[in-house]
Amino acid sequence: MNRLLTPLVYLKVRHPVKIWYSVIYPIMFSAPLSALLVFAPIEYTVVGDNGLVETFNALLALLIGFFIAALAAVASFDRAGMDAAMLGDGATLSLPDRSEPLVLTRRMYLCLLFGYLTLATLATYIVFAIANVMLASVSPPAVGLSAGTYALARGGFIFVYCFLIGHILSHSLLGVYYLAWRTVIFEKKVLGNE
Repeated sequence: MNRLLTPLVYLKVRHPVKIWYSVIYPIMFSAPLSALLVFAPIEYTVVGDNGLVETFNALLALLIGFFIAALAAVASFDRAGMDAAMLGDGATLSLPDRSEPLVLTRRMYLCLLFGYLTLATLATYIVFAIANVMLASVSPPAVGLSAGTYALARGGFIFVYCFLIGHILSHSLLGVYYLAWRTVIFEKKVLGNE
């Protein structure tokens, strides 16, 4: 079981701005989107056919393949700079067998990031696909909920789902930024590194 959850090691990575990508940006994404969805003046389906979960899960299914491909590319990317320490405040990882935190190289960080994104996206997809099937036919009277309690549960469900989507998207964009800009263009053009 330990090996299956190894990608969660990314949660132990420390960096001064990591909280922005893990919590703040996802809240900035999910709070207004959830409010818009909860208080929307139009009728729409959250779960079931053509609902919110089904629509976003289609995106998640595509992202899983992208993250696996990105992980393979990063792991085998033949460039000396990939095995150098990250510039500025580098990311670190505390390991039980080391007294000092491990300073991550670009390759290490990106492998941890894309491994984590693969697992997080796969887990989100599976959990909400099951929720989509199970909740598709649920209505407030069927489960004995008042209209207010049902609305609160629906709003909470939407917020949690949007938060997880925002969490995955913010880390995805961080990974793309790092691969597309920091690792190649920034260092070559700005710093003059080859």
